[in-house]
Amino acid sequence: MSRSSPHRRSTALSAVRPTRCCPCPCTRPGLLISLTSAGRTAHEIRSAGGFAVNVLSWEQRELTRRFAEEPARHRFAGVPWVSEGGQPVLAGSAAGVVCAVESCYDVWDHTLLVGRVLRSAHHPDRTPLLYHRHEWHPFLRTSGS
Repeated sequence: MSRSSPHRRSTALSAVRPTRCCPCPCTRPGLLISLTSAGRTAHEIRSAGGFAVNVLSWEQRELTRRFAEEPARHRFAGVPWVSEGGQPVLAGSAAGVVCAVESCYDVWDHTLLVGRVLRSAHHPDRTPLLYHRHEWHPFLRTSGS
């Protein structure tokens, strides 16, 4: 495993479904995302010095296919978004988190990016998208939750 410091340069807009995304339990809010090292996105995030995680809403489920399959230049076409800290936060998402890259680790064929949370927003009126058993589902709240 190798660790590298992030560089601070602007970069092209990119979108990807991370292999993993999880909170980092530490003294300040953080997120860890895992991306394949073979793609450009991990390098672009390192260069930009930050990233955004958008929790898509059920209504945005078609974007999962677009972000996974379309060429990078087409992923944001017609998708409303705003720049927060230089990172794309999608309009209509169930939640969004903007992070500054704190650390990068190359582990086998993946890059682990640890980000310090700069901003976050949650929209309780929107139904989050859930991936389970190779299918997308609406994350439905039960009474009392």
